[in-house]
Amino acid sequence: MTVQSVVLDLSVDQVFKQRRTEAYEILLLDATCGNLSLFVRCDEQEAA
Repeated sequence: MTVQSVVLDLSVDQVFKQRRTEAYEILLLDATCGNLSLFVRCDEQEAA
C-alpha cells in the first residue's frame, strides 16, 4: 500500500485504474465459499 495525494473529485475510477469489487459480488462470493458471517440466521432475526 502506498499513500498519495489526490484531488477530491470522487472520480475514483480515473485515479485508481484497477477494478473495484462490487458489494454484491463480495456477498455472493462469501456465500458460495461458505462464509456466512455477513448473513443473519432466522433465530437472530426473530430475536432482534
